[in-house]
Amino acid sequence: MLFLLLLTLLAGSVRAQRVAMGNYHTLTIHADGTLWAWGDNRFGQLGAGTTTMQLAPVQVGTATTWQRVIAGEFHSMALHTDGTLWAWGNNEFGQLGTSTTTRVLAPVQIGTATTWQRVSSISVHTVALRTDGTLWAWGNNAYGQLGSNGTTSPQLSPVQVGTANTWQSAAAGYLHTVALRTDGTLWAWGNNTYGELGDGSTTSQPAPQKIGTATTWRTVMAPSGPGATMATANSARAQPPPSLRLPRSAPGAVGKRLPQAVIIRPPSALMAHSGRGVTITMGS
Repeated sequence: MLFLLLLTLLAGSVRAQRVAMGNYHTLTIHADGTLWAWGDNRFGQLGAGTTTMQLAPVQVGTATTWQRVIAGEFHSMALHTDGTLWAWGNNEFGQLGTSTTTRVLAPVQIGTATTWQRVSSISVHTVALRTDGTLWAWGNNAYGQLGSNGTTSPQLSPVQVGTANTWQSAAAGYLHTVALRTDGTLWAWGNNTYGELGDGSTTSQPAPQKIGTATTWRTVMAPSGPGATMATANSARAQPPPSLRLPRSAPGAVGKRLPQAVIIRPPSALMAHSGRGVTITMGS
């Protein structure tokens, strides 16, 4: 119902091209490239320079070059058309990437790179992809969700995840991370208490682990809250490798968290997870 309601709202307004929802705040990018926000603002997550709650949309700065936006629990991040990355709001765990843990009330640029392509952040950590295919991460790392050389040390600014330059997309879960490479393989790391990594175990992993042998994975997302990962594959018959499969009637099958292919046909409005809500992009 929520998804249908949002589609109705967006269809009735040609101005809101992208919508992102956090715990209690909302952001939109209009067709003219301006960014707007409203809702809870206790941590400055609206980017308006204050902590005053806003009951109606207010423009974030004066820039007209916003391209993508995501809403975390109590923070926000966005990309400009020039490839720069910006962040604001709660920064208790260094999830903004500003090299500090101080909250930010208005958008600040993260580093000087102009090659940022996509970013994902829910709560305490962030992952982002650059145009050269490298993957970067920062913030809390208690369960190794940053994938930073197998350590669990927090990072207050972006650090590269390994040396691979073939990453295609990535999603930050609550305390884990999942990603795809250009060869169609699926990778996961971080907290695995509920089997959210899909590796057939409940052991957390501090570095990227390849999940199965399939090369047909197409998209991946990590819903808000601990314990879940979703991915789509190109083939309706895609399945985990035999070593990971359990017959429905097999003893111990209940409660196992193994990858299961879910096929989703792209609708006219593509919904992608962002924060404790969704990002909705109008058009295919």
